[in-house]
Amino acid sequence: MIRKTISNPATTINRCLLPTLAITSLYVIYAASAHTVVCRRAGICGFDNEKENAIEVVGKETTRKVLNMKVYLTYSPAHPLVGCTEQCSHGHLFVYSNFISDGADLQTKIVTDEDTDLTTILRNLVFFGDKDPTPEQEKEFRDALTSIKFYVQSALDSSKYKTFRSEIEELKK
Repeated sequence: MIRKTISNPATTINRCLLPTLAITSLYVIYAASAHTVVCRRAGICGFDNEKENAIEVVGKETTRKVLNMKVYLTYSPAHPLVGCTEQCSHGHLFVYSNFISDGADLQTKIVTDEDTDLTTILRNLVFFGDKDPTPEQEKEFRDALTSIKFYVQSALDSSKYKTFRSEIEELKK
């Protein structure tokens, strides 16, 4: 499956056959007309309210086990990322989890306006760094997919990410 990986914090986006986005502690990434931030720091600038709402729902407890992962998904309409031009002041998917990836100190947050699927989002919440996951990590990830708790906010239903609800149902089967 083709995934986008961000290889340079400045602006370079490469398309390659990697299973995850290889991103390290970046706040703002520019990519033609699409914008994605995968953050393993305290938060994504401009999305403090979304983060606070997520913490209220998911709780403050963190985990390093995919099996215990909780994922909060919402859509923020007309919400520009810091550093974006007027062209990108449309809505963004906001994802928050209680999961802390190997090599990270804080849980993962994602903001994107790119077309993506739920599995890509989940892989980016879990896997961190430039290396492909080990077979053991892949197995743990696949085995835990049915156990992940999702908190999907109603704002997602009127966005281009509305298919995530059906993708979640598929994962639970």
